[in-house]
Amino acid sequence: MTGSMGFWRLLVLGCAAICGVIAAAAFGQGGRPPATGGFGTVDVQRVTKDYKAMQMAQRELEARQIRANARIQRRMNMPFLSDEEHKQLDEIEAKDPAGRTAAEVAKAKELTDKGTKLSGEIAALAQKPDAELTDADRQRMKDADAARGRLESQIAGIRDEEDAKLREFGMANQERLTKEFRAAVKRVAEKKGLSIVFDVQVAVFAGTDITDDVVKDLNSK
Repeated sequence: MTGSMGFWRLLVLGCAAICGVIAAAAFGQGGRPPATGGFGTVDVQRVTKDYKAMQMAQRELEARQIRANARIQRRMNMPFLSDEEHKQLDEIEAKDPAGRTAAEVAKAKELTDKGTKLSGEIAALAQKPDAELTDADRQRMKDADAARGRLESQIAGIRDEEDAKLREFGMANQERLTKEFRAAVKRVAEKKGLSIVFDVQVAVFAGTDITDDVVKDLNSK
């Protein structure tokens, strides 16, 4: 799961860096002819740091990552709740805490307390000497083992599901942010009469730096 988050961050930054090199190279496609034919540079790393929309998207991704991890960890910690009970908790915990109703908060606490209690009871049975276990105790432990077995296959499916959601969110934002970045570089370059803009990291000679203007343009939207 953690790998998904890192993958998305690197993909966005990598794509932004490529855009920084080539974005203005195709300005002839529908753009005005440059006034001077000069070239400029943009510090892509600083843009990604100062671009508010990108930071907001990253924070949202991290929040989703935390919720996904919490969902999996809860099932591991409370394997004896039913699928329906876990589904109820999933629905409640997917909401922003500030937007949860009093009934939802109470229900979440009720189910969490129940899951914790069940896990504690099974753990206590496991510590009892075998001679002290009743038939009911043995059946309960057998049922608990079966629940753990089902959990293993469920966890794999949930991981795949959450990874897919994170990847979809990341790719959608990658496309949106890249498009906005390209457009901002194009607008600034046209205003300054630049025919091409390089990422400052690859420019042999530093031309007109438009980083501040690009950040200002992006954050004005």
